[in-house]
Amino acid sequence: KWGKRILIDYTNDDGVPLQGILSIPESYEPGQKLPMVVYSYEKYSWRMYRYPTPYLSGASVPEMLYVSDGYLFLQPDIHFNVGTPHSDMHECIDAAIKKVIELGYVDEDRIGYEGFSFGGHCGMYISTQENRFAAIAAGAGVSNLVQGFNLDIVRDGSNEQDYYMTSQGRLATDPTSDTEMYLRESPVFKAQTMDTPLLLFHGTADKVVLWEHSFGFYSILRYLQKPVVFLSYRGEGHGLDQESNRLDIQLRLKDYIDLYLKG
Repeated sequence: KWGKRILIDYTNDDGVPLQGILSIPESYEPGQKLPMVVYSYEKYSWRMYRYPTPYLSGASVPEMLYVSDGYLFLQPDIHFNVGTPHSDMHECIDAAIKKVIELGYVDEDRIGYEGFSFGGHCGMYISTQENRFAAIAAGAGVSNLVQGFNLDIVRDGSNEQDYYMTSQGRLATDPTSDTEMYLRESPVFKAQTMDTPLLLFHGTADKVVLWEHSFGFYSILRYLQKPVVFLSYRGEGHGLDQESNRLDIQLRLKDYIDLYLKG
């Protein structure tokens, strides 16, 4: 049940114009307010006319699985500044959701988020902030930027310090030069303020984002008696490759999202 897609226009707090893809179920009738899943990474509006291939992913929620089951599916664009990658994601996602609310499509009490890798960093971070989400799922995210700067490696054995400073991390400096920034953007140091139901998943053999990022965040959240579940996939890397594990994560994500967004 393919539904339809529309482009929405919104701005961040600085007035930067942004767009997002909103997928609407076939069964939608004017005046309805539906549950909605948000999926983000960086910019996705360019995929407006890209065929949304149904597939068994080991990382992301398949758009058409949820649209076919009566969910709105939102993919918002993010505008990044230097030094605030996770808070920028939160700000832009919140602005996109606000726009969908203004358009009258969504039930504000039934909004969920799923993200993987960089999107997983975002999900972890947002769970510690005041947010609009009934539930969040985050796969293979970085919870501790200080740890990541020092310990994360790539497959050839080199570190990823350039990733954190000059690439996708967008932090522009190291944790000794601006410790406060690294702590501010790291969800593990804000665990006390996390109150949104959170599902974490990670492969134990991940060589891109260390498994310890999810396990460490899970551990402190469990210690603080926060609403968290951790799915650990033995021997899997950055994204689940085994078909049985891909099926498992998609069934569990669907169950989790259905629980909090459809009761």
